[in-house]
Amino acid sequence: MEILPQFPWHLYVSYFRPHVRKLIVLVIAGCLQSILYVPFAGLLRRIFDVILPSGGTAGLWTAAGGILALQFGGLVLSYWMNLTALDINENVTAVVRNESLARLYELPRAYHTAADLDKLHVTLVYDTERLGDMNQSLTLRFLPSGLSALALFGVMAWIAPRLALVIGIAAPVLLVFNRLLTREAWFRRAAVRLAFTNFSRSVRFALSAMDLTRNTAAEKWELQRQHGKISALHHAELAQTRFDSLQEV
Repeated sequence: MEILPQFPWHLYVSYFRPHVRKLIVLVIAGCLQSILYVPFAGLLRRIFDVILPSGGTAGLWTAAGGILALQFGGLVLSYWMNLTALDINENVTAVVRNESLARLYELPRAYHTAADLDKLHVTLVYDTERLGDMNQSLTLRFLPSGLSALALFGVMAWIAPRLALVIGIAAPVLLVFNRLLTREAWFRRAAVRLAFTNFSRSVRFALSAMDLTRNTAAEKWELQRQHGKISALHHAELAQTRFDSLQEV
């Protein structure tokens, strides 16, 4: 029996139902943030195509002021979006943690007797922290960026149908490729979590059995065992870091 549920999507989405209005406003703000690049690009084009070749300065200061105003507005909007998304994410994560702890007290004594305390600790602390990271990606990146991309694609389909067709063909291919990379990243992170759990369990045992290890002169054997756990964690984290760095290239 698990403390945390298996998190089917309908259950995961239910945690965001109290924040539907904020999520809608976040999506609108994300679309507005994308639209701000249109006048920004127009002002830049006017500076280099009209104002600078004419040699005038009055229009230059006006255009520069408009660019600064757009930049400032974009920064303020981005700051508000970050704060709003953070508030939603922290609230959802707190609800999940409270429900998980409450679930602990509902489980029978037999479960606690047979449970792996290190695994429970990792689940309650580190896995819920990763859940918060996923919430951040969903509320601050996927929802605003996804709908903004669809809106911009609609504009592109109206202005340049051929280019939109190329993107429409390439996007599914890139989506499948990204899905495969995401799956591989998940397996690598799962390997790191398993190695970390084993290392945590091993250190816990070493601390609790310190006197027994010394009395039986088993320090060398215990150090070798600990070295194996540390080495496994090192290689798992190194493999994940290399994979993440490759994705960023």
